[in-house]
Amino acid sequence: MKYKICRFQDANGKEWYQIKIKWLFFWYNYEKPTYANYDCAFWEFWGDRFSSKEDAQQRIDELITEDKSRKIKLLECAEA
Repeated sequence: MKYKICRFQDANGKEWYQIKIKWLFFWYNYEKPTYANYDCAFWEFWGDRFSSKEDAQQRIDELITEDKSRKIKLLECAEA
């Protein structure tokens, strides 16, 4: 997966950051899964807002770690 940090600003001048994740050929907004958004398609997520780029980068690092923990390699088996 690929990740981007995007900066947004509303008409009042308030700024925030959001994470976009590329899945196959499409980019979608990262939103922490909750019971409320399980029924939505992934492209309908509004996306979680982060107050700083560093907070967004920290969450990307956590997502990468979670993704890597799902990739398991057998190192050795021994007769018991």
